[in-house]
Amino acid sequence: MTRTPKPALAVLSLFVLTACGAGGDEAPEVTPNQDQTEPGDVAPDEGAAEGADAEEESADAQDGPQDGTRRMDDAMETITYPMQGYDGEITMGLLPPEVQGDSMQVSVVFEPQFENEDESVEFRELHGEIGSVLAPVVNDRENMKAYHVPRVSTNPHVQGGGWFAGRFAPETWASAIGDVEVRSGEQYVHWAHFPVPEDDIDTVDVAVVPGAQEFQNVQIDWGDTQPGSGDTGESTDDEDDDDA
Repeated sequence: MTRTPKPALAVLSLFVLTACGAGGDEAPEVTPNQDQTEPGDVAPDEGAAEGADAEEESADAQDGPQDGTRRMDDAMETITYPMQGYDGEITMGLLPPEVQGDSMQVSVVFEPQFENEDESVEFRELHGEIGSVLAPVVNDRENMKAYHVPRVSTNPHVQGGGWFAGRFAPETWASAIGDVEVRSGEQYVHWAHFPVPEDDIDTVDVAVVPGAQEFQNVQIDWGDTQPGSGDTGESTDDEDDDDA
């Protein structure tokens, strides 16, 4: 892979996957006592048995383990941006944000494309960044609110979104994709968790990589959760009276 200097990305503006029967010229002899069914017909009892077996196999298949791998084909939208410090580009595909209980998960599939397909490199190196934890930002512009990945620490160096240093990985609700060894043409999934949006909204904007275009008007998968049921952190008049 050839390193070429590229302009630094600006600050946030923010895992591929007929049979033919042979027979003679003579027709089979049929006796008067034989069941004269037409070729290809199935006896009623036999057909019922096969139908029951098919239903049982179908039920077993549904009860068995399902493939939970997320791929670029599952993405609702993709964005391609240039690498920094390498010749190539990265395509990222955003999966629908899913509300799961008290949090909302955002997953992104990355597929880098660079010159040497046999070379592996840490994902963060393709961005010219020193961080290993990538924390997207979810923006509700309708209500002028931004949602960040929750962190245990309130260290000012890990506020907002973007790349965080590896030492903050255990404190951040996002995968440390920066440390992952990636190869050209392969896909890698990154995830992050956010608070559930407080307001009754259908879409949000998601900024993933600092300097790359953000995903806009992204439809939220609310599941069984009622939109707008998030905790706004505001007390009601009754609560204020009780406190008094």
